Amino acid sequence: TVTSTTGNIGNAAQFTAANAESLSRASSSDVQFGDTDFTLTTWVNAADLSVERTIVAKYLTAGDQRELVIRYVSSRFNIIVSPLGTSGLVSLNANNLGAPSAGVWYFLVVYHDSVSNTLAISATAAGSPSVTAFNTVAHSTGVFAGSGSFQVGAREATAYWDGAIDEVGFWRRVLTSDEITELYQGGSGKTCCPF
Repeated sequence: TVTSTTGNIGNAAQFTAANAESLSRASSSDVQFGDTDFTLTTWVNAADLSVERTIVAKYLTAGDQRELVIRYVSSRFNIIVSPLGTSGLVSLNANNLGAPSAGVWYFLVVYHDSVSNTLAISATAAGSPSVTAFNTVAHSTGVFAGSGSFQVGAREATAYWDGAIDEVGFWRRVLTSDEITELYQGGSGKTCCPF
């Protein structure tokens, strides 16, 4: 029942938490993480931020298939990853942004650099002059490559997103700062480029 709405770029998926809505894709090597380089970007606009909300997840408790969750929780955008699928969860907040507000478009970027062993997250309000500096944490054990589905707007039928999600992008490398700036496009956003 996910509908569409005006996005930051063209149309976006419109999620209504009360309707328990999400989009998903079955697990495959195309959407597994592992101890590899990757970057994930998206634009989000929340209708409600009173409780935990999931943006993107590949996280399945059954069978210990926890991988990654990008979410809003405790007044921050946040990423959690599991290197083992079971325990050892690593959590990182986008503290450089501070507390986001409902009704505002935000550009989120998360990456894992397997060479420098770094996990990073940045959240930038549309209209900011440049992309907000990344919050980073040392992370040498990678991300579990599990069998859970790749979900947008929910995690295991819980913590549903309420609002719009636009332009989810996934790369198997760390994007350069110039590429990230190009995607941000001064806050107006740009559909995924030829990189």
